[in-house]
Amino acid sequence: MNTKLFSLLGICFLGAALSGCGPNLLSDGRSSGEDGLNSYSYSQTADADYSCGFGANILPTSTGITDGTQRYTTCTNNSSSSKIKVYGISSTSRMICAYPVQYINSSQFLYKADGYGQPVYACYDAWSDQANGYALDFAVGSYNGLLVVEQGSRPSMTTCLMTGQSCPTYSIGKFR
Repeated sequence: MNTKLFSLLGICFLGAALSGCGPNLLSDGRSSGEDGLNSYSYSQTADADYSCGFGANILPTSTGITDGTQRYTTCTNNSSSSKIKVYGISSTSRMICAYPVQYINSSQFLYKADGYGQPVYACYDAWSDQANGYALDFAVGSYNGLLVVEQGSRPSMTTCLMTGQSCPTYSIGKFR
């Protein structure tokens, strides 16, 4: 089963890379937290179980988002590589969905798949406790990045990840 899943992921990745289709990711050189909103540092989170960088590390791919939202800070758990904590909100949706990814560079990433080959994700209410963030646990092996969409865009994002087409607005970045 693992061999089939690995082969399927390899084929999907190779197809997207050769076709030139798929998401146009954020440049590695783009600065994070450029407007100073929704940027959290480790000292601001006050959670000794997580380590955070400085400023937002998951940024929108669309330059049309000017209200300072859809910029997220993802913090790593100090004792478990599967656990992260996410801070940040969307101005238009309470519910946010996050996909763990293996971020390779500014134009390539691999989504993490479940046993059926579907992208793994988790949705949560980002407005419920903004100060404390939202803890997520993705037991999917190694991952170093996160892709975030509003819950209403989750079905089209899942399709986008699998086919490289019809991608909604999303935020993406590397946090470890």
